[in-house]
Amino acid sequence: MSIKAASLMSELDNKQEQPEEKVPLSASQKKWMIIRRLSYIVMMNAIIPIVLYYLLKPHFPPVWALVLSTTPTILSVLAQALFMKRVDSFGVAVLFGFTLSVVLAALNGDPTILLLRESFVTAGLGIVCILTLIPFRYKSFTLKPVLYYIARDLISLKPVYFLNNKPPQARMDFYWQNSPYCRLHFRIMTAIDVIILEIEFGLKLFYILQFDLDTVVILSNTTLSVIGIIVSLSTIGYILQIIKQLMKEEESMLTQAGAVQDQISL
Repeated sequence: MSIKAASLMSELDNKQEQPEEKVPLSASQKKWMIIRRLSYIVMMNAIIPIVLYYLLKPHFPPVWALVLSTTPTILSVLAQALFMKRVDSFGVAVLFGFTLSVVLAALNGDPTILLLRESFVTAGLGIVCILTLIPFRYKSFTLKPVLYYIARDLISLKPVYFLNNKPPQARMDFYWQNSPYCRLHFRIMTAIDVIILEIEFGLKLFYILQFDLDTVVILSNTTLSVIGIIVSLSTIGYILQIIKQLMKEEESMLTQAGAVQDQISL
C-alpha cells in the first residue's frame, strides 16, 4: 500500500483516534490461508465426523453416535468464539443445530430426525441470508448482506481519511456508501450463496429419503465439504473481483467525498 499524503495523514493521526489497521497479507500468505481454510472444511465437516461416527457406532445407539460425531465442529466454533472473539452466522447455526440435536436425541431415538434437523438448519440459514438482502435502515443502522460482513473480515484494507474534521471511516463502509457497484454485487453474491445452501438442503432430503443411515452419513458429510469448498473459493474469488473494480473507481469516490487520495493495492 502507498500513502500519497503522508504529512496530512500524520496530522490527522495527532488530531483524532485512528482505527485499528490490519497488516495486508502477501500473495503467498493468501494462498496458504486458502489452503488451510479448505483443509479445515474437509477435516471438520467430512473426515473427522465420518470417522467418529463409525468409531462410536459399535458403542452407542446410532442417534448418539451422530450427535457425538459433530463435536469437533462444535469445539472449533467455540474455540473461535473464545480465542478469536468471532462468531458468524454459520457458527450460530452450528451451535443451534447441536443443541437441538441433543434435545431430540434425548426425546426421540430416531437418527432420521437428527438428519432432518441438519437439513432444516441449513435451510434456515439460507432464509437468514435472504433477510439480510432487505434494504432496511433504522437511524444510523443499515442492514447489509451477509457476504459484505465476511468480505470486511477477509480483506484487510486501510481506513479512509478525510480532509475535514470527519473521523476516519473503514474502507469497506466507505465503498458501501459511495458505490452502487459495491452494493449490487454483494447482494448478488449473497443471493448465489443462498441458492447453494438451498441446493444442499434439497440434496440432504433426497439422501434421507433414498438411502440407509450409514450411506446418508457419508453422502451428507461429503456433500457438505464439497459445497463448503465451492462456496469458499467462489466467495473469495468474487470478493477479490469486487475489490479490484472498486479500486478502479476509488479515485473519483475519494474526490467526491473530500477524502485523502490514499490509493490501495491488494
